[in-house]
Amino acid sequence: MMTAPANVVDFTAHARPAVDDDLQAALSLARASTTALLNLSALSRREMVTALTDEVALLRTVDNHPALHAAGILTQYLTGVG
Repeated sequence: MMTAPANVVDFTAHARPAVDDDLQAALSLARASTTALLNLSALSRREMVTALTDEVALLRTVDNHPALHAAGILTQYLTGVG
């Protein structure tokens, strides 16, 4: 096994927390945007529900575990939104 020279910085130790932070920020923004659109008006609520329903259908066509899991989560979310 090769080891890196002492003067080489291992950026992989810092990459994961940065990706996790970016993902958390993106999820928070998406949640806030979704909530705002659902509460804006009856029309925006209807359009948002339609868009999320279409996304569930699209995710189910991908047919892999992460996509199907996301589809299940969105379906559960839509059940609560009504």
